[in-house]
Amino acid sequence: MSFLHHTSWEVDDVDEVGRGATAMLQGHPERHTWGLGRHYIGSNFFWYLRDPAGNFSEYYSDIDCILEDQLWEPRVVAGEKSLYAWGPPPPPSFLAPEDLAELMTDAHDGA
Repeated sequence: MSFLHHTSWEVDDVDEVGRGATAMLQGHPERHTWGLGRHYIGSNFFWYLRDPAGNFSEYYSDIDCILEDQLWEPRVVAGEKSLYAWGPPPPPSFLAPEDLAELMTDAHDGA
C-alpha cells in the first residue's frame, strides 16, 4: 500500500526553519509534529508540522551535499540513529500513522 508520508521544503538556514515553523504554529499549535532537530543521515536541521490538509510537512536546511568526485560509501544506519542525531524523539504517529487502519480499509475497498 502506498500513501504520502511527508513533503519536504528546503529553506536557506536553520533560522528560516524556525521562522517558518513559528509562522505555521501561530494560531494552530496542533500542527506541531516533531522538531526542531537534526537528522543523522543528511545532517540537516528539520521541523515537521501538519499542513492544512493534515499531512506531514518538513522544513529543512543545511543538508549534506556529496560532490561527484568525493569518495562516499553507502551504509545501513539502524534504529533511532537512522531518524535523528538530536532533538526530541519522533511521536508514534510519525512512525505509524494514526489513520493507518482507515487507509488500509480504503485501499481494500477500491477507494
